[in-house]
Amino acid sequence: MTKSRATQGFRDAAILQKGKNITLAIVADYGTSKSYAKELGDNFVRMVKGLSEDKSPGKKIGKGIYNYTIGVFYPNEKKFLWGRKLL
Repeated sequence: MTKSRATQGFRDAAILQKGKNITLAIVADYGTSKSYAKELGDNFVRMVKGLSEDKSPGKKIGKGIYNYTIGVFYPNEKKFLWGRKLL
């Protein structure tokens, strides 16, 4: 079975919420490019934002009611990419 473009480079994900702060983590395959890791993170924030009580994202993620922190990690738990989206 081959992976679709939507899941290529992606191994696992997690979500943690404490009040208005949402922390997201993605485990990406070794060899995932920084640009693709950024795309995975952006899509994960958009998905969570769209499924939550927050304002749905448009072309830009835009302001909302939560602070988002996203980390993309390798399978060995080494941080690869980090970003934040504040209220």
